[in-house]
Parts: sequence; C-alpha cells; structure tokens
Amino acid sequence: GRFGMLETVRQYAAARLVSSGEANDVRGRHFDFFFRFASTRDEATESFRRRLYPDYDNLRRALQWAEDQEDPEAIVRLAGRLYGYWALGRNLAEGHRWLQRAVERAGDELRSRVLGHFAHLHGMTVSWEEAAPLAREAVALARASGRHRSVVWALVELGNVLSNAWQLDEAEAALREAIDLAASDGEVHGQAFGLFQLGRMT
Repeated sequence: GRFGMLETVRQYAAARLVSSGEANDVRGRHFDFFFRFASTRDEATESFRRRLYPDYDNLRRALQWAEDQEDPEAIVRLAGRLYGYWALGRNLAEGHRWLQRAVERAGDELRSRVLGHFAHLHGMTVSWEEAAPLAREAVALARASGRHRSVVWALVELGNVLSNAWQLDEAEAALREAIDLAASDGEVHGQAFGLFQLGRMT
C-alpha cells in the first residue's frame, strides 16, 4: 500500500513544518532518501520506469528542494540520476527543463556530469542540430576532467546526437573512439552502448 493525502491537508502540514523551523532539515533528508531511491538501477529499463513512476511527485519535490540550495551539486546529482527515466519518454519536457537548470547553475566540473544528458534531451525535445554544439562541449569538458569513463559516455552521447542530426561521419568517429577507449579501460557498459548506437546508425 501507499500513503496519500488531500492537497489541502498536504499544504497545511507543509505550513506547519515551515513554522516549526525544521523544514529544510526534513526536506534535506527527504532528498537524500529519494536520491538513493533513484540511484538503485534495475536491470531492465521498464522495471526501472515502473518503480520510479509512483514516486515521481516525491522526486519532483526533491528536485525543487535541490534547486533552492546555494550549492548546485544536489540538483546536478539528482537530475543526472533521473536522466535515464526522462530519456525513456516519461516527463520528457520537464526533464529537459530540470537538466537545463542544472547545467546553467553548475561550474565546469559539475557541468561535465550532465551536459551530455542535457544535449540528448535537447535534441529529443527541441532540435538535434542545436544539441550538437552542447554535446561537443560535453566531450571537451570530459576530456579536461581526465576521467576516461566520462569521456567514453560523452563521446557516445555525441555520436547519438550527431547521428540524429545526420552528421554521420563525425558521429561514427565519435562512436568508434568511445568503443576503443571503453574496450581499453574495461568499461563494458560504455562499450556496449557505443556499439548499440553505431549499429543503430548503420
């Protein structure tokens, strides 16, 4: 079973929580719980989607709290975790808006974690051509970070964006570089997804 309440009761309870002076602490613990909840990936994407769907309002509240924090790390972390859910077609436009907010607030190190995700959703919701420069910037930031895994995934996302924008030669080059780098580092998931995107494009 699940617990629910009337909206008027929820608003009253929220007002009482604010007046108690404990709202930020409680909402911070709420964020931590739902960040862990969203971080537990299921093997099958459909079961992941089904598991998150009933608690999407809680995840949205956690995002709203994160957006209010001075440090942008919280919104970057949670928006990055929810990217897969949004990319599966759930709340796609809303996901685009949250990732855009995360990208706009983050410095280069944090921005590198979510810019490729944002580029993908930007392509799906706005324009693949407009998404291409974002995806290229994501690769540049990943290279600057020195983290090979980040470079692999940024290259895969670049290849995906460029293939949808019909810039096929550059897309193939990005995907082949990602596959080779992933293979050399033992990054099996990145290698598999790069091969999947290359096969889809071909």
